[in-house]
Amino acid sequence: MKKGPIIFLTSLVILLSFILGIQYGKRVEVTDQAVQELIQMVSLPPTEAPITRDPLIFEYLLSSTCGFSVVYPSSYTVHKISTYEGELLNGSQAALSFSCNPKTLITKDKKTGESTSSASFDGMPAVIYSTSDNETATISLTHPTRNSIVSLSFSQALKPLFESSFVFVK
Repeated sequence: MKKGPIIFLTSLVILLSFILGIQYGKRVEVTDQAVQELIQMVSLPPTEAPITRDPLIFEYLLSSTCGFSVVYPSSYTVHKISTYEGELLNGSQAALSFSCNPKTLITKDKKTGESTSSASFDGMPAVIYSTSDNETATISLTHPTRNSIVSLSFSQALKPLFESSFVFVK
């Protein structure tokens, strides 16, 4: 066989491959453009940055006279009334009042239509008296080693924190 027709047929095959490759490339480009348009139509708007909050920091309130300690948010301030009494203030509002003075124990007000619930503070069973508006709670606990009574009145929002962190100390 002669070399001329073989070279001619080979060059036609190469030219045909080149033309088919160009046609295939055009089809892929159109498909890519269609996919990009679909993605732009379906994509969600960018989300806003999440709101970050300052972490809560806690401090210990230790009343060596009354013989207990409790954890409270550091944004609260301790207001000591006397050796046997004190308060935790959230701004100007009392979040916790405590007393171990037998003359000034915090007593429950029977006029407010209180409800009761039970809880455990440092393993000691306690009855919690809640006001009718369910904003404050009052309890009286007997110190296990001193046999003195500790009365607490606190906001209901802090009940889980006080219940889990209340500890009698010697």
